[in-house]
Amino acid sequence: MKLRSLATGAVAVGLLVTTAPAASATLVSASASIVDRKCSSPLSWTGGEPQYTHIANYDTRPRGTVVVCYAVYKFSDVNKTYDWYAATVETRWNRTAGTRTHDAEMGQYITSSKWAVDNDYGGTRTYTSNVDCSRQVDVGISAGIGVVGFSASTPIVACSGQTITRGALRGLSAGWYTPFAGSTPYVETAFEQKVTVGRPTYTFSVEIPRYTYKPDSNAIYRRTATTAWVTYKI
Repeated sequence: MKLRSLATGAVAVGLLVTTAPAASATLVSASASIVDRKCSSPLSWTGGEPQYTHIANYDTRPRGTVVVCYAVYKFSDVNKTYDWYAATVETRWNRTAGTRTHDAEMGQYITSSKWAVDNDYGGTRTYTSNVDCSRQVDVGISAGIGVVGFSASTPIVACSGQTITRGALRGLSAGWYTPFAGSTPYVETAFEQKVTVGRPTYTFSVEIPRYTYKPDSNAIYRRTATTAWVTYKI
């Protein structure tokens, strides 16, 4: 099973932050400020038909471009021993051709250079859309183990019935994936954690569908579900 990670947006870009209940945190205030944010240029992606297809149907494969943005945010607090950070990934999937419901698996992952302390970490939860392809929904962050010092939510735009699944969530990393990038125009996910004082370095990895086809001796085009990886560290 692939490791599936988290990603998110942030204040002024998408991450909505609130203070956790007093009983669940040692913090007095909660706000988030951006530490760093970078975006890629548009990258090509291509999904696919079913496992095999005739050439006549080849061009119904979904395809287009994706822009990836990475960000790190720091929560303000009065604690001198620990810090709270959130790392986010945004993917904006522009489908220029093809059928959106055909396969196009994508994944986005975040890994920290520091383990969370006190089991205090969380990530954008699994989300299944029940709205149309243009409606944004703010999806909350849920904890792995222990108590998350701050709560937050991240915006996602997905067609009705589509699911963005959160995979493995640990004190060090998290990930998300969906088999239908053409049906998820905007996916922002976040990983937040309590760490010892000092900013972690975050590694972001995004899996982009680049499906290919080759004809066999019967002129049937057989699919290979290849993917390309984009990795960035801040």
